[in-house]
Amino acid sequence: MRSVEKPLILIVDDTTKNIQVLGNMLRNKGYNISVATSGKEALTSVEVKSPDLILLDIQMPEMDGFEVCKILKSNPDTKDIPVLFLTAVTDPEKLVHGFELGAVDYITKPFKPTELYARVATHLEIKISRDKLLKLYNKMDSDLNVAIRAQASLISNTFPLSKLFQFTSFYKPYSKIGGDLIAYKEYPSDIDQRIDLLFGDISGHGISAALMSGIILLAFKIASTKETTPAEGLFTINQHITSLIAPYFFSGVYIKYYVHREELHYSYAGHHPIISIEGNEIFNLPGKGSILTLNPNTTFNNYTFKLRKGNKILLYSDGMFEVFDSNRQLYGLDRFNETISMLNHKSGKECLAELYENVDKYCDGNLQDDMTMLLMEVL
Repeated sequence: MRSVEKPLILIVDDTTKNIQVLGNMLRNKGYNISVATSGKEALTSVEVKSPDLILLDIQMPEMDGFEVCKILKSNPDTKDIPVLFLTAVTDPEKLVHGFELGAVDYITKPFKPTELYARVATHLEIKISRDKLLKLYNKMDSDLNVAIRAQASLISNTFPLSKLFQFTSFYKPYSKIGGDLIAYKEYPSDIDQRIDLLFGDISGHGISAALMSGIILLAFKIASTKETTPAEGLFTINQHITSLIAPYFFSGVYIKYYVHREELHYSYAGHHPIISIEGNEIFNLPGKGSILTLNPNTTFNNYTFKLRKGNKILLYSDGMFEVFDSNRQLYGLDRFNETISMLNHKSGKECLAELYENVDKYCDGNLQDDMTMLLMEVL
């Protein structure tokens, strides 16, 4: 079993006798000791090997303890080393000045063993606990960044290029990690090209929501390999995920876009309506359906919409309209549709960016949920 390394304490004092007394007392308690007899020597010693705690005399020639502490606390590599001043001074103003410079405590001369041991042990314990928390935080932050990249990959932002259509997506997570999903599977053909799409939102946010989204993505890949209707695709996904992601639920839309037929086959799973934009005409595509994971045997409905050149199809998460202004007034679907009507002449990234900016301005940047959109344009 690996032995635990003893804490290293640096004693800085220009009086040899003080170093000897302190060194002997602390060695008897099992601490490792290093020493310096001047401020300059202390700074050099810290560069060579960083101590766990510094006992620093205030009154020293050339560079006093205050100056040494100031330099240590201004350096990112040494600022977190706890400094305890050694002093015969009891002037409150000087002690306060030491705390202002970043010292955590002081020990009065002549040294009292009980006081010395208690203060040293306390601040070492605090430092060790802080180091453990920092290590844990860095590990969590690293894991979080991995999860962020993984979740971002669930929001498709690159789509097949074609003279017949164009896809554009937008994604703004509520927190570092969201729970929205845009996935597609292309089936190329010169005469009957098809693109399967799954757009939706899992309840909740954070790492767990991202993991659940990953499970749904896998289920979609299974469902999209089959020559099925959108309703059958949702049924397959629901059967695969219900026992895996409960108590989370998923609301979404499954679309099969038949490019050459210019047809949109779709099925709802508890999601708000798809919006069709054609010139000045804007309307919701009809349909309804239950959210996923409530019941593994839930059945869904199929709907078909005939597309025409110039048609735009917009899918969007509820984060785009369930936001509030400073007076707690809801933005709402009606206002969202009005905004779309003002932007119906715009396309691609410009359209989605202005939609987002309008909503963001309304709520003054106080998002309540992930904001995700997918715009499909028939060229």
